[in-house]
Amino acid sequence: MFGKKGPKTETGADHVDVGKVLQEIAGVRAQLYATGAVDSEPEVLNQIERDVIAVKISPSEALARVRGVLAGRQDYH
Repeated sequence: MFGKKGPKTETGADHVDVGKVLQEIAGVRAQLYATGAVDSEPEVLNQIERDVIAVKISPSEALARVRGVLAGRQDYH
């Protein structure tokens, strides 16, 4: 967590802000609802949204999880 230069932060190509995550969540929700095949994904997305806003997970981790939800849905159907 802390290195010689202070706290570890997201920088450069790895930097993702919360706004980008929230946009991605909205896009994934739209894709899910457009297909009509929605199971537990909305609640998973809601939890990711709550966690990133509450700073329980990093924006990069949230983005990876959001993309995983969509990838899992595409693999399932």
